[in-house]
Amino acid sequence: MSALFSRLMVLWLSGFLMGSGWINEEIQQMLLTDPAITDALQVAISAIAAGIWLGMWRLAKRLGWAT
Repeated sequence: MSALFSRLMVLWLSGFLMGSGWINEEIQQMLLTDPAITDALQVAISAIAAGIWLGMWRLAKRLGWAT
């Protein structure tokens, strides 16, 4: 499930960046078709999600909430 979500996020982000002019179509195709880059982006998205989870857990501990 997380791989599917990661690929959807990469697709959405690359479309947004291309639409806003930050990247061109060649870079977008490279992001979406190169397996090494796609895997690296999935790892980065997973690391960000884990970091958010850890931050929220630490905040709950600090505030004394049940975890």
